[in-house]
Amino acid sequence: MNLMAELPDAIAHCLRLDGPDARARARELLALQGYNSGELSRRQVGDLLGISFYDTEEFLKVNGAEIPVTVDQVYGDGRVLEDLIRR
Repeated sequence: MNLMAELPDAIAHCLRLDGPDARARARELLALQGYNSGELSRRQVGDLLGISFYDTEEFLKVNGAEIPVTVDQVYGDGRVLEDLIRR
């Protein structure tokens, strides 16, 4: 799918979309937003950017992208694992 958007020059400059790598930068911004909102998985981010699993992990780390995990989620996962081990 091709997507076109018109941006004021000042906004494009702020987002670093005015250089020779504007398309790649736009994909990165889209991938980060999609991941941070929970709409894209890590794999989908890698697919969108055309990078490997390890490069995806590095990309997300460098850009501070993480889906927060609550204490309740960690304990819930622990209970699920305990139940699986008991079986």
